[in-house]
Amino acid sequence: MTVKAREKNEERADSPPFSQNSILGTGEMADLTRAFDWSQTPIGPIDQWPETLLITVNTMLATRQPMFLWWGKDLIQFYNDAYRPSLGADKHPRALGQNGIECWPEIWPIIGPQIEAVMSSGQATWHEDQLVPIIRDGKMEDVYWTYGYSPVREPSGSICGTLVVSTETTDRFLAEQRQLTSQEQYQALFELASDAIFVATIDGCVSEANHAACKLLGYTRDELLQLNYADIVAPSERPRLWSARDLLLHGGVSVEEWHLVAKNGSSLATEISAAILPDGRWQAFVRDITDRKRLEEDRFRLIRELQQQHERLADLFQQAPAFFAVLRGPEFIFEMINPLYRELMGQRDLIGKSVRQAVPEAEGQGFIDLLDEVYRTGKPFVGRRTPIHLARTASPSLEERFLDFVYQPRREPDGTISGIIALGVDVTESKRAELALMQTEKLAAVGRLASSIAHEINNPLESVTNLLYLARETAWNPETREYLEIADRELRRVSLIANQTLRFHKQSSRPQLITCEELIGGAISVYQGRLVNSNVEVERRKRAKQPVLCFEGEIRQVLSNLIANAIDAMHPNGGRLLMRSREGTDWKTGRKGLIVTVADTGSGMSSDTAAKIFEPFFTTKEVGGTGLGLWVSHQIIERHGGTLTVRSSQRKGNSGAVFTLFLPFEAVVR
Repeated sequence: MTVKAREKNEERADSPPFSQNSILGTGEMADLTRAFDWSQTPIGPIDQWPETLLITVNTMLATRQPMFLWWGKDLIQFYNDAYRPSLGADKHPRALGQNGIECWPEIWPIIGPQIEAVMSSGQATWHEDQLVPIIRDGKMEDVYWTYGYSPVREPSGSICGTLVVSTETTDRFLAEQRQLTSQEQYQALFELASDAIFVATIDGCVSEANHAACKLLGYTRDELLQLNYADIVAPSERPRLWSARDLLLHGGVSVEEWHLVAKNGSSLATEISAAILPDGRWQAFVRDITDRKRLEEDRFRLIRELQQQHERLADLFQQAPAFFAVLRGPEFIFEMINPLYRELMGQRDLIGKSVRQAVPEAEGQGFIDLLDEVYRTGKPFVGRRTPIHLARTASPSLEERFLDFVYQPRREPDGTISGIIALGVDVTESKRAELALMQTEKLAAVGRLASSIAHEINNPLESVTNLLYLARETAWNPETREYLEIADRELRRVSLIANQTLRFHKQSSRPQLITCEELIGGAISVYQGRLVNSNVEVERRKRAKQPVLCFEGEIRQVLSNLIANAIDAMHPNGGRLLMRSREGTDWKTGRKGLIVTVADTGSGMSSDTAAKIFEPFFTTKEVGGTGLGLWVSHQIIERHGGTLTVRSSQRKGNSGAVFTLFLPFEAVVR
């Protein structure tokens, strides 16, 4: 060893060990690194650090480039002031001296293999605009980085750490992406625009043209780019082309009509909006108005056609299957009526008169008030099954009619209300049919009750008759025998009355084939008015197609009863009535038949009520119910060999009742 080398080694041996003062530089991270208790980490206190670590840390702290260092197999972390903003409040200053895996669990699947490659083989890496999401400021952020991993080596050549040189490029990368997206969107709009778009140089050479431009003129894009804009302008208009361009050069936007010439020589009427672009070229938006010009030329012909259509509409107005009237002004003067309206009012003279004058009986029934309300508020009024009493004949008595109608405000082009349009249908016959059906149901219920009572009377009558016979045969007193014979005659009269009552309820109609659609449709049509007025929405799902052999009237009575009960159950809030049908099998008997479900979204019923619902005289309708409807319905279905069941729920948000009717296809034997 030379003298100089020996002196150098002795000088190094005499020099003091590293200390906190060995961390050079100023700034937050230099201060934090000096103050950190490194003895609590695997690398130990600063005075035990290898020279390579100290040099690397001081170099990192002194640079303004964001840098990060993982040291040793435990990947203990160091970073400088430039890197600190990338960490956020979640990791800084906790990341200093922390194990890498503990600090970066959310991205370790990404960076772990890269660090492993550096630490094990010294393979450096470089990544540009790499997406590495990190948790920052309490949330996961998509962060883009340009960074490189480089090995840090001891003088012996062994790898002791990984140095990271990085720059966060999120803002730049996203800005470039937005610019690229904006360019792509512009290009897409350029291509997808319905108007033809041309871009030309100052001297008129076409430099860009979209798909609509090619389609408009019949050229390919390459052909258009070989043309001058003057080539596609009609020869008669070329002199004003360049003067129009010169005006554009002085600023502003030009909107003019031009005639262009297509590739096939046809002339096109166009409207062109043109402006000078920032790069000095000029852009033209071309809209084909050939059809518009043609329409203008045909205007008089169209006016004549409209007049004819107006006359046809007037004729249709007269033939409309609904009554119709137009009332003018706040006095509701009859301006137009059709034949059905005249028929409804009894052929009286209406035109030119107010409603009060022509139909005075309407005022006391509230219809004038309804007209005033519609005229004042502008809100239409819809009436369903509304009764009205009209003087339709010379008789002083008024005739009751039932109407479905609408009072619609008549608005002028400026939005003001100038009158009322009355439109509707006379549903008197339908209403009467509904009332008749209800009455029939009541009579049927009474008949069944009478039948039941008569049946119960017959049995004791027979016993009493037999006893009277025995008493008469054994009586020895002539006067007693005479009394017994009188009693016997009166009992026979009672028996006759009971038998007549039984025969009164006996089914007399013949069974016939009928489809589910006919049964359900007929029943619902009767209650259409109640359904609308009760705000009940009907949902029908019909899958059954095979007809059923049954007594049609009785099955209709059952369905009508179920529908009426469902409407009552949803009063007054309304709801949904579900009518569904399908073909199925009664597994108890093996018979195939029709299954009809009638469900409502009412309040439902308790289990106790459901258990008694088919008992006679059991009702939940208080004063308005007889307690016979479902009992009668149950008997009808049983007589047809079917079943009628119910299930119900009172759970909030899922309440209602479901009645299921099974009817064999051969419910009645011919």
